[in-house]
Parts: sequence; structure tokens; C-alpha cells
Amino acid sequence: MVLIRSRKFLGCLALSMGVWMLALVSLMLGVAGSVIGWLEIALVLGEFVLIVITM
Repeated sequence: MVLIRSRKFLGCLALSMGVWMLALVSLMLGVAGSVIGWLEIALVLGEFVLIVITM
């Protein structure tokens, strides 16, 4: 087993920042997949209701 003693992610970012970036990308892909799935089901059932979240 090879042990790499580096605190860099992809050679340019700090390791903790790289972990946060991967988590954020995974979260965004999960949300996008959920939205697309919800839209497909809503369109198939003919009950398309747009939910708008306002602040």
C-alpha cells in the first residue's frame, strides 16, 4: 500500500476545501435529480403544480 503524505487535493486545493467542494457538487446533483424526478412524475400524473419558495 502506498502512503501519500500530501495535504493537497488534486495538487492545488487544500484537502478540506476539496472535500467541501465534492460534498457541494454531490448535493447539487442530488437536488437536480430530485427536481427532475418530481417534474417527470407530476407531468405523467397530470398534476403539475409549481411550488415557489419566497423569502
